[in-house]
Amino acid sequence: MTGRRIVRLETVDAGEITFECPLWCTVPHTPGVNTYSDEIVHYDAGVYVGPEATRESSMAVARAWQPFGDPEQTTPYLSVDITLTVYVGTAEKLEQAAATLEAFAAEMRALAPKLTELQEEER
Repeated sequence: MTGRRIVRLETVDAGEITFECPLWCTVPHTPGVNTYSDEIVHYDAGVYVGPEATRESSMAVARAWQPFGDPEQTTPYLSVDITLTVYVGTAEKLEQAAATLEAFAAEMRALAPKLTELQEEER
């Protein structure tokens, strides 16, 4: 988690905009070529579950994200993307797949108190 930060970006559609990044956002928000205000999105670090629990070897991903340009959206979305292809040739492979999903479920349960903490800090 990072501290609060004020970001100023030049956008194609809205000129210079200033906004406060949520505490959970890990995006640097560096100016880019032809940046539009609806392309600004806050992302957290994410949860990766797999053999090494890294992005490169993950089998399941959960990320919080919140578009900057959506005034109706005051709470972040949680995107859960599970890509798990199982060729069940043996009971052992099926057990391994189940263990991966159980590990992912445990990570999601661990996020609940963190979400509560972040919501309290944002107030």
